[in-house]
Amino acid sequence: MEPPAEVLLLGADGRMGRALSQLVTADGRRPIPVDARTDPDVGRALEAALHRAALILDFSSPEGTLALLERLPGHPAPCVIGTTGLDARHEAGLAAVAAVAPLICATNYSVGMNLLWMLAERAAAALDPAAFDVEIVEAHHRHKKDAPSGSARTLFEHVCAGRGQGAGEPLWHGPGVGAGRSAGGVGISSIRGGDVVGEHIVHFLGDGERLELAHRATDRVILARGAWLAARWLAGRPPGRYTMRDVLGL
Repeated sequence: MEPPAEVLLLGADGRMGRALSQLVTADGRRPIPVDARTDPDVGRALEAALHRAALILDFSSPEGTLALLERLPGHPAPCVIGTTGLDARHEAGLAAVAAVAPLICATNYSVGMNLLWMLAERAAAALDPAAFDVEIVEAHHRHKKDAPSGSARTLFEHVCAGRGQGAGEPLWHGPGVGAGRSAGGVGISSIRGGDVVGEHIVHFLGDGERLELAHRATDRVILARGAWLAARWLAGRPPGRYTMRDVLGL
């Protein structure tokens, strides 16, 4: 009998890493845990793991993801990345990896959230921007460091795409802002507190009516399930950068 396929888990000590480890093991695979925050030589650990890994799951940190992207072209394997807060250096690394391996990099792997993005884009395309203001409100637990969330930024991009306008920068709203609202823009508000796993609501606000589309996560396991679904879907695919829309057939 062949040994189980090994799966590199970068960010293994985090909440998502632990949830993914359980799913990988339950699927008969063997996780290779690496944690960029605690490993004294993450580069060496990645080199050793990449030689063995048949799949890669990365939910670490921008620094950990950059270390992975620098090494992955030399050891190409299907890769799922869920790290947020990436910049131009990461985008260049993602392009290099996608040239030699199948890759998905998403801000949220929830099936419901990906449907929300699609529905919000379609609603934005159907509603006249001159008649409907758009506000995105997101809430997360008190420990979340980035604001707005990566999922809220992606939601913003989909709304702008539906309207046929460049994403630009969102309108910002918070305590003490009292100058009113400029027309045509898309606003984002962030809430932090408690143990909220994740909540995203997009409001389309017109005169006399309002449309709300919302997604509420109550358990992080939905993100792990979606990421593992994406990883299994990637196996055997040709090199390229794919999306969760591809995985879900949307």
